[in-house]
Amino acid sequence: MRTIRGRLLVLLTLGMTALLLVGGVVVWFVVRSSLRDGFDESLASKAGLLVASLQLEVLPEHQQRITRLGASVLADLDEKGSAGVDLTERDELLLLAKRGFRVRLVLDPDSFPEYRSSSRPEYFEVSLESGDVLVRSGSLAGTTLGSWHGPAEWNLRDVTLPDGRAGRAIRVRVGNVKFADKLWSQAWSRIRGEARLPNTTAVVLVAKDLGDVEAALSSLRIGMVAVGLLVVAGAALLIFLVCGRALHPLRQLRHQLLDLDAAALRDRVHLDQTPPDLAPIVDSLNEGLARLERAFRRERRVAGHLAHELRTPVAELRAITDVARRWPEDQELRRRCVEQGNEIARHMGRVVSALLRVARAQSGECELETAQLRLDSLLQGAWERRGAAAKRRGQTFLMRGATDLSVDGDPEVTRAILTSLLQNAAEHAPEGSAIEGLLRRDGAGVELSITNPRDTPEVEAFNAAGDLPWNDDSASPSSGQPGLGLPLVAELTRASGIGFEVEVLSGEFRVSLAFPSSA
Repeated sequence: MRTIRGRLLVLLTLGMTALLLVGGVVVWFVVRSSLRDGFDESLASKAGLLVASLQLEVLPEHQQRITRLGASVLADLDEKGSAGVDLTERDELLLLAKRGFRVRLVLDPDSFPEYRSSSRPEYFEVSLESGDVLVRSGSLAGTTLGSWHGPAEWNLRDVTLPDGRAGRAIRVRVGNVKFADKLWSQAWSRIRGEARLPNTTAVVLVAKDLGDVEAALSSLRIGMVAVGLLVVAGAALLIFLVCGRALHPLRQLRHQLLDLDAAALRDRVHLDQTPPDLAPIVDSLNEGLARLERAFRRERRVAGHLAHELRTPVAELRAITDVARRWPEDQELRRRCVEQGNEIARHMGRVVSALLRVARAQSGECELETAQLRLDSLLQGAWERRGAAAKRRGQTFLMRGATDLSVDGDPEVTRAILTSLLQNAAEHAPEGSAIEGLLRRDGAGVELSITNPRDTPEVEAFNAAGDLPWNDDSASPSSGQPGLGLPLVAELTRASGIGFEVEVLSGEFRVSLAFPSSA
């Protein structure tokens, strides 16, 4: 599944299944160990009962001789210590002990029904360490449990019972079987210890099948598997529902984004309940939508400004051609009309070329050219191109400040910016006024300000609205070259990295450009 909900469902279900599996294995081993420990305790209890029932007795035919030799050995121990024991008597006593002592099981094996049962019987066997069997349960029926040696007195191991069932057996090594008579027990313990006689050692084996333990473990396995499957299925359903509820904000976000288009950029993403994890994403989306809205608004505004600005030169071209068609016989008039139309077309070409250059640079298709430019020369050239229009209105252009300053910039774009600024200043300044240009170094950069007198109501309207004024539409065919208008100049300066500021002063209008330092 590629959806977030599907991935969460699969991963969480697999993770829970793994945890349940690990937990089930741990529980199974713990319960198994506990059941086997209880089983071993039951075996140990049965074996302990048999061990407690073992007694050592003296056969009647050897009792007198063993008593006499034992009394003699005790006398020697009392008089001379262990070093004074007669070795002949010691060896004879050792031989008599092997023949005259007998290990006896006090309890009657037939009194234990579990050792006589025909269905799932239990087994026991008592033998000497030499391997001679003393007594065995009736369930063995002539067979034997075998024997094994272990590191401890009590040893447990898994075995195969005589009837083929899996079982478990305990082996208990009884190193010193006690006499039933306390006097004999005390005396013989002293003789055996100081005369260094061997102990009478018996081995008790008890075995029982593991059927109850295995049945309990099998039931536990089945129960754990069934419960585990139910838990996994319920957890998967719960995860599915919880993920659906938790991912509701994402679905709501998707629906809102699908409804967005260029006509709905003013809308913003708003969720009923925004989780903290999604809040940064929602904020970033809204910020991106705000930037897109501003970009689209700026593009529409630039397109409108450009269409508005091109109306003037187009109107001039139409006026010039109309004049030329009205008086076709006047060759001089036709020549001047052709020259003015050509100049207007060339200027419009430069403007469009500058705008296209900036647009390509902004889209990453190309880079703006960079050259070292003398601003005073560019300003003088732009003013001279106004020619007759400036003389007719009696306007002059004064250049002040440091006139030898150079900046780095695109020649065509910079020329279009300066020409348009001078055009706008001249069109909005009264006749006979002076337009002033001031060049000065500002820190590491260069600042250019163009100031023209202005006392018409449009300035106050501009100041109140906070928008850049249009170039007047009153330009005549003889008014000189058309300008871009301040809104388009603002776009060009923004794309070229040039600071742009407009100030409305008392009776004056000032535009300032801040060029970065020249390399």
